[in-house]
Amino acid sequence: MSKVGESIRVIWKNDHFEMKTMTMKSSAYLEYLFRPTGFKEFVGPEDKDKLVYVNAKRLLSACSMVETAESVEIQLHPTNIIFDIKVNSNVQMARMVQLDEEEEPLDREPTFEQHALVKGNNEVFCAAFTSFPKDTEFIKILVNNNQVEFHSHNKTKKNEKKINAHVIVPVERFDVIKIPRPNDFGSVAQVSLHFSDYKHIMNLAKGLSTSPNLRIKTPSEEAYIDFTYFTFIAVRFTMAGLIEDEETSQTATSKSSEASKLRKYTDDDVVSSVSVSVVKSAVHS
Repeated sequence: MSKVGESIRVIWKNDHFEMKTMTMKSSAYLEYLFRPTGFKEFVGPEDKDKLVYVNAKRLLSACSMVETAESVEIQLHPTNIIFDIKVNSNVQMARMVQLDEEEEPLDREPTFEQHALVKGNNEVFCAAFTSFPKDTEFIKILVNNNQVEFHSHNKTKKNEKKINAHVIVPVERFDVIKIPRPNDFGSVAQVSLHFSDYKHIMNLAKGLSTSPNLRIKTPSEEAYIDFTYFTFIAVRFTMAGLIEDEETSQTATSKSSEASKLRKYTDDDVVSSVSVSVVKSAVHS
């Protein structure tokens, strides 16, 4: 249906819901009728035939994992639709679709000069977060030439720094990341995500699977992790000396000039209560 029209109409009724999309060439509708086995705690419109308008791309993206899932529970709320997807006994995730008619462009260009773009399977990326134990305090993301590693650290064993779970994700494409070092650069980056509560890990996983643009930043170190749409994880670093002013052709070399030329980004919202730290020294594979 994504190739038919730009919008999809979802009609919720007592025992089923219908999806309709208008064709580009005529006013005809293509209709799909779904009859779920049952609604669990169904929260829907009071009017029997009330229309719910959903952006087609968001809805189809949210449904992209249903084919391989064991079960899917759909909840309709006043402002969104939530898909609770059970992939298997170990992996379960949720996707939320906002009930609106507009969305931001999906072809957003990178906004920072130094960045790495990792293209992989969004199902695996999301599972990497949802599969971590509930006593996880922080997750380290190690990016190298052909894979992304997610390492979970147990909050009860901070002193031992014992890794209690990790997921290694092979990637389809990797544009080499650069970490700032004095007069040199490294080819491997390590980023730590610190969580004050396990629910923030789940929030991040939900955001990975639903948000076209999810950004986490730490103002103190000017480092960003930018999760762009569904199949990309973009790790972006904006540290002193790497981001130049438009009128500057040379990267700043002295500490004073670095501080003066450091570009500040204050218009981005911090996601939940997640914080980010960056290992500044390069790690070579």
